Amino acid sequence: MTHEIEVKLWYKDKNKIDSILNKLGAKQKEKIVIVDTYFDNPKDPFNVSEEVLRIRQVGKKSEVTYKGASENDSHIVKRREMNIEINNPEEFTNLLKALGYEIMTEVTDNREIWKYKGMSIEFESKVSKNVARTDYVEIEGPSEEKIQSLIEQLEPHVTIITKEEIENFRFLAGISKKK
Repeated sequence: MTHEIEVKLWYKDKNKIDSILNKLGAKQKEKIVIVDTYFDNPKDPFNVSEEVLRIRQVGKKSEVTYKGASENDSHIVKRREMNIEINNPEEFTNLLKALGYEIMTEVTDNREIWKYKGMSIEFESKVSKNVARTDYVEIEGPSEEKIQSLIEQLEPHVTIITKEEIENFRFLAGISKKK
């Protein structure tokens, strides 16, 4: 079991962020398309605790992910995350349905991934059936301190996405029933 430590940020001008990342020595690694299918169990809904259960598909690779509730009140979120590679997402979906889970929504995410000092900087462009495109950058790293240091270098070109804004997106996208 591992933990993820991450923050989501709004940005206005991606070119300015790209320029700063280049000056810092960050490296653009890849562009990928992700399809996430989110699940919930109506008898024991995740929306009460901000937990997430999803199947992620990137090309021919698939994994199931469980994310626990946030363990802190910071704008940089720390929570338990478990990922298990799966060979057959359709059959795993059928297993989840047999256990009482329902598909909540599917989200397509175009990502541009950068790497810098052990951190992953990911420009995300998400679309779901309920929400028009949402663009933001996510920074995931080994510690809150390293992430905060990078945020300070990107300011004033980024602003922190609040937990309320994240929950509002999750609700509108159909990922959460909680508003």
